[in-house]
Amino acid sequence: PSKNTAREHRCGSMAEVVGHEESDGADPENATVVVDFMADWISKMEVISPEVLRAVSIGPAIRSLQRWRHGKDLKAYNKSFGTVQIDEFWSHSWQMRPWKKVSSLLFLKRGLPAGIMGTLGALLGCTLTGFNLLSPSFPFGEISLWGTIFGSILFFLTLLLWPGTEGVFLDACCIHQTNLRKKADGIRSMSGILKRSKRMLVLWDKTYVDRLWCMFELAAFLKSRGEGSRASLQIRPTVLGPGVLAIVLSVSTFFIVIVAMFSYGWNRLDMMIVTCMAVLVLTYPAAAVFRDYFHSVQTLHDQLQNFRLANTKCYGCSVGHVTESGQPLPLCDRQILTKCIEIWFGSHQSFEEDARSLVLESFADQLGHHYFPYWLWLVAT
Repeated sequence: PSKNTAREHRCGSMAEVVGHEESDGADPENATVVVDFMADWISKMEVISPEVLRAVSIGPAIRSLQRWRHGKDLKAYNKSFGTVQIDEFWSHSWQMRPWKKVSSLLFLKRGLPAGIMGTLGALLGCTLTGFNLLSPSFPFGEISLWGTIFGSILFFLTLLLWPGTEGVFLDACCIHQTNLRKKADGIRSMSGILKRSKRMLVLWDKTYVDRLWCMFELAAFLKSRGEGSRASLQIRPTVLGPGVLAIVLSVSTFFIVIVAMFSYGWNRLDMMIVTCMAVLVLTYPAAAVFRDYFHSVQTLHDQLQNFRLANTKCYGCSVGHVTESGQPLPLCDRQILTKCIEIWFGSHQSFEEDARSLVLESFADQLGHHYFPYWLWLVAT
């Protein structure tokens, strides 16, 4: 299997849902019985034991997500803790590199406090400069940048270190990765975990809708809310983080260039020329990232409009239904997960229609007509 497929397998596959004792040597008839039994159990949205219901703080979750790029951090389970209800379930695909997800989570979970602390830091720098407690001509001759320096330092420190109080579910941290029995129990209880989650955050990339497990998580969460209730579903493209970061760096650099020119007393013509060049050079990376962002939004709409459950991929199908040692897999994720969806929604077509309407409605409500959250514009600038 590919590296990304293997990583997804380490986080969980249906071959482990039934456990090694139940799957070894299974013939087709026994496999059908196991599929029916497991689908019936999972569709009830229960957890096998209270120990399975676990959450992790935002900081350790983000760090573990980054470290799993190398397939490491197998001790991440020790960072999680038992709970009775999860504040937010993070649903994502393991097929893409994690840095975009990490940057998006940093701004989504810490962007607002970072913006506030950065503003307070800028005010502190200006105040100290005004009372001549700091050099009024640092680093240039006429204008001080202490406000920018203090603000930038506090902004990025808060973005990286702000302690979150929420308990979130991240599969790499909350499902045991070395104890096969605990791992199987966690995967068996996935629908029950989703039912006990207050909210769901979908970190959407172009591979999300193609992964059966991702769409199963979405189906389980929508079903767990009950008829007529509104799902607390938040959808964010993973290029959101790079987009905000590009704005932050472009605006900060442009501001420093303008201050430097004023400080050194450049004439108007030179300032106009340099300003135009700075706009072209500094805004290009942000424009490129935003072009990718809006393209991803359109891709999301197109994928949902053409979504078919039969086209999704799972671990078993990705490896040709054989193990790494060459032995045939007795069961495939698709057999159990699709049967659960049939139990919940009546048919594949009903789920596909619900996914299209509810997800698109939720996406439109969150992003409005501008497709980029206004509060993130404020944070970035």
